[in-house]
Amino acid sequence: MTREQINVTWREIESAVNAAGWLLQWADCNGPLANLPTSDPAVQAILSALRHLLRKANTLRKAVLS
Repeated sequence: MTREQINVTWREIESAVNAAGWLLQWADCNGPLANLPTSDPAVQAILSALRHLLRKANTLRKAVLS
C-alpha cells in the first residue's frame, strides 16, 4: 500500500469506529430503544450495524498493519 492509501484506509477506520460510537450513544440506556427487549427487530438492526462497522474497521486495520 502506498502512503496515501494507508492514510485513506485509516480515515475509513476512524469513520467506521466513530459511527459505531454514535450508534452506541444514540441507543444507550436513555435512548429511544431503551425500553425494548434485545429480541426486538429495531434493536437487532442496531446491533447488526454495530457488528458490521466494527468488523469492517478490524478488517481494514489488519490490512494496514500487515
